[in-house]
Amino acid sequence: MDILNWLFTQDQNLIKTTINNKNTDLIAMAADVSFDKRSDKWQTYAMTAANFAPALYDTANVTQLTSNNTNVTVNAHTGVITLFGTINTSSQASFGVRNTKVTANSKIFLQLSHTAGISVVISQVTIEAPTAGTFGIQITNGAGAPLTGVKIHYMIID
Repeated sequence: MDILNWLFTQDQNLIKTTINNKNTDLIAMAADVSFDKRSDKWQTYAMTAANFAPALYDTANVTQLTSNNTNVTVNAHTGVITLFGTINTSSQASFGVRNTKVTANSKIFLQLSHTAGISVVISQVTIEAPTAGTFGIQITNGAGAPLTGVKIHYMIID
């Protein structure tokens, strides 16, 4: 987008701060293409809002291989860790996550999901303090039934 188009967009109040439809709304961007010998060195392009968020944060998924206490490696800012098996009543699962995106100052958010069919579940997911390249997760099942299909959804913010 050249400067005149940008000024026109601002002047006409066409800059929006919300998305109407993530599948059709486009986000305009520009890339430095000075290697192409263009006179203005910038090339305009766009992508849908639906594709923009995943482009900001990479996503990856991993499944534990041998037990609910098996460490995993997943090198992305967001994703899903699928546990190996069922977490029985009044038991715990504890494992490490190796991830190159993690620093000692990272903020890590976790969300537990499962397919146990239990309407009231009292379970706890605890995160151990991150260090460069790793953090730990502990899941305690306080429900009255085993938890099946357990997944941990995570997001790392630097």
